[in-house]
Amino acid sequence: MGPLLFFIFINDLEDYTSGTMIKFADDTKIFKEVRDMHDNVCMQADFNRLVESDKRAKWQMQFKVTKCKVMHVGQKNPRFCIL
Repeated sequence: MGPLLFFIFINDLEDYTSGTMIKFADDTKIFKEVRDMHDNVCMQADFNRLVESDKRAKWQMQFKVTKCKVMHVGQKNPRFCIL
């Protein structure tokens, strides 16, 4: 019963992001092409919405920031930092 309830609980995470999301157990990956500063700001806004979600705060579910990583792909990637 626990895994089913957890799945129901996290099922709406996509509502908080504009990127593509993949979930497996307690692992979540967000994919989005970031070509300029505007895309970078939009991606950061996605992360902020996920962290500040009232539903997760109510249930005391927090993201482990220390486990979060950014992957830069491509030779011409501008390698924006997380704000």
